[in-house]
Amino acid sequence: MHIPSSTNKSAAVDDAVSHERSGAVDKADPRSVQRSLSEASAALRVLGSLRNSTGDAAGGPVEEGPDAGTISQRPRMSANNLKPLVAIHATLDPTRAVGTGPRSASSLGAVEICGTSYDALKVLPQQMHDIASSSGSIGPHVIIRNEEITAENAPSRITPLGEAGNATVIDMPSEHELHRDLMAHSKAFVEEDRIVLNPEHVQAFIETRAQALKTGDWTQAKLCFNTMLNLEQSGMDAGFREGGKAYSWRNAPASIMSLLPTICTFKAHGNAPGPARNWAAGYFGSVMAVSTVSSLVNTYTLLHVTPYQDMAFRNAADIAPELNTPTFDKIETELKQVLQHVQDESPRLQDLLTRSVADPGNHELRAAANHAVDEVAKTLDHAINHYTTRCQLNRVYFEGLHRQSCLQTLKFYGNLLAGWGGYIAKDPRVAAGIQIATSVSQLALQRLVAPSDEVDKQNLMIDLKMLTADDPSKFKELMRSPLQIRVKTLDQIFTGQVRELEQQIADTLHMGANGPNDWRTHAGLKDRAEYPARLAAISDIRSGAFESLGAGEKAAVQALEIELASATDIRNYERADELHAVIAGTLKIDADVLKTHASLQTQANRLPPLSHEERAQLALLSSKIETASGNLPDSQRSKFNTLVIAWESTRHDPQRVREGRFTEVSDYNDNKRTVRDGMQVTEHTNFFELSPEFKVGFIKAGNTRSGLPDEVSATYGAASWRAFQLGVAGINGSLMINSLLGLVSAQKKTHDPTYQEPLWERYLSLGITMSAVLVNVAAAYQVANAKTKPLGKLWGQVASGPTSSISETVYQNNKLDERRKIREATANGSYPYVGVSIKSLSTYCLGALKLGFKGMAFMPRDGIAASKARAAFEKAEGKQKELERMKNGLTQFDQALNIADDARA
Repeated sequence: MHIPSSTNKSAAVDDAVSHERSGAVDKADPRSVQRSLSEASAALRVLGSLRNSTGDAAGGPVEEGPDAGTISQRPRMSANNLKPLVAIHATLDPTRAVGTGPRSASSLGAVEICGTSYDALKVLPQQMHDIASSSGSIGPHVIIRNEEITAENAPSRITPLGEAGNATVIDMPSEHELHRDLMAHSKAFVEEDRIVLNPEHVQAFIETRAQALKTGDWTQAKLCFNTMLNLEQSGMDAGFREGGKAYSWRNAPASIMSLLPTICTFKAHGNAPGPARNWAAGYFGSVMAVSTVSSLVNTYTLLHVTPYQDMAFRNAADIAPELNTPTFDKIETELKQVLQHVQDESPRLQDLLTRSVADPGNHELRAAANHAVDEVAKTLDHAINHYTTRCQLNRVYFEGLHRQSCLQTLKFYGNLLAGWGGYIAKDPRVAAGIQIATSVSQLALQRLVAPSDEVDKQNLMIDLKMLTADDPSKFKELMRSPLQIRVKTLDQIFTGQVRELEQQIADTLHMGANGPNDWRTHAGLKDRAEYPARLAAISDIRSGAFESLGAGEKAAVQALEIELASATDIRNYERADELHAVIAGTLKIDADVLKTHASLQTQANRLPPLSHEERAQLALLSSKIETASGNLPDSQRSKFNTLVIAWESTRHDPQRVREGRFTEVSDYNDNKRTVRDGMQVTEHTNFFELSPEFKVGFIKAGNTRSGLPDEVSATYGAASWRAFQLGVAGINGSLMINSLLGLVSAQKKTHDPTYQEPLWERYLSLGITMSAVLVNVAAAYQVANAKTKPLGKLWGQVASGPTSSISETVYQNNKLDERRKIREATANGSYPYVGVSIKSLSTYCLGALKLGFKGMAFMPRDGIAASKARAAFEKAEGKQKELERMKNGLTQFDQALNIADDARA
């Protein structure tokens, strides 16, 4: 298979997070853009217009002719156009500000769980005042310092928040300003989500991709890919570089920590044998402790840096489907099962084909024989595709991580050299100096090379998406825009917030390990059970208000409701809010009542009646929760009430964010401001300035990820593998052995001051270390050799063994595999969600340590699996070709399938 080659390459180690899409699927059907053979192909027309335009040939802005397609394509909003929204540097006049009147009881509401009512205003730490749903909060203007802000005078009263999108806020934005900013972000996100791909551009990419798969030249396909999705290559590369800068710090804390033991080394150079022994013991202990603790530090740094890095991107490939590809050990098993299936089907196929040859006029028999061959071939194709996709995914990291892997190799051999330097110089300070020099060099150089690495890696991911893009209906999902990336981050933050509240509620009620799932199930069943009564009650309120109107007002309301339905259908939330306010004002009811009525009506199909089994389950869970809450002491009951109200106010926030309804996000924990900051795209952030991306991505999203059991356990376990590969093949392995030898030598000097460490001990240390390295080198060769093309420039990475990009790729693959297993266990209640706390460490670290010890031989294990998978792949590929020849009548049918022993080989 030919592989797409990016025109711009570089790379960096990435914690690939399964990226999910909530956007609409493009409905463009390639059949609607087919042209007759007499016309020029779509690819030629599109490429011709590109060559004649002044746009960037690598994917920049392109001029379109008047016949560029029957469906309009709105351009993706550039990151430069998504600057932070403006703030009004003024204070509201409290006597004239809108939306400050009393809210109705239905607006504030009370949450009822198991017959107990919880007053929101008494329990929440701050009022849940949602201006988006207030009947008086949306108006054409607002009074500021006794002066109206209108469309005409707004430019003179509003000041941008800084150059190139850097926000320098002087005054805290008012609630009106916050609402305005959220609405602007919502409009931008919905517009982005509504973009329809140009059918002619879709067809052009289909044609050039098919040609590239045959020739291996992806230049034209990449150009059509960028045109189809309106991507600007230079802008994307700039975003990748910014992300690389952020990601370059992921190992910095642990690297700095690894230098702490050198303090003991500097102190151990004295002549007194007793103190030297004590410092040697301190050095050995600190090296072992730092090597263990640095795994935890690396994990938490990585979990915080990854979302911050993602938020710097301006479009990025969505490789979540590819990340779910099975690892080599599972692929080997699958291929063997498929080969066995082919062997089992061989007699039937041979009989059909032989009979069809004997009766050439029987077209039905020939069609049945060909169909049988196709069905068997499909099973082979599926397994082969898994293998080739895994190889291409590995290629992303093999070729996209080599710069930083070289720096890791530098540090590894620097640590190895440090021991010899100290031995030859008879001064441990020389060893410490070498260690410090290599660590500092690695830190400094990583900051320089990581941006180029990230450009390479992300462009290789785009190549991978082009290679696997075989479904035109999903072409819109191939890339994630900056706004989609931010919505995904916010979704994770708010989902984590809800899960943590559910865990705290379950802990307060002592509901056991499956408590959060029970609470969530109970709430879902209760919503469905109460839905008809809630809809009837709120319909009565709306109907009563409507019937009190005159004929003219009724007609006006009905017309507005038709327009409201249309605005809601196209997700014009700003217009929907305005219409809600006008209709509510006409009906003289609170806008919250009207919004709730509309929401319940739209949920009719999503909330079916409960089955008998579900009613029984609801009754059981209600009794369990009611009993547990009734047994709580007064102090715990107050805490429980607070948690319940907080959960009720936030549980729909993830869905609101996914749908772009940003103004409807709750005020709990300052969630609205989190959305406002998280949706901004800033550039050229000053070194000492905390950008919104940092505060939302690094801090809030990082804290959320650090509380997820699947993230913490899998990442910490994998970091342990990396630190202790085969015990001493990790980056600090030589330090551990040398510190042990130093301790033995210092101990002997206490009994014999003239003792000199023999050379053979150093050679023994070197032999142990290099033996582990060579095992990893052999494994790296097997993993790299599993690729479906020659090794090429990977020889240098193979020789680097445990610090190579190949090793980093295997680590990544196995970490994601472990994370999937933990997610399945979490869904079954095996892992509680505890958030960021000391309890989280006690809950997860034991399991993570087990993963760490189990995975210390992850490179040799994967090398063996890769070797076996490649052998099975080659056999499967051979059988695939044989089946094709059989179908085409190019082989003797009585000798077509000679695979008697292949499946068990």
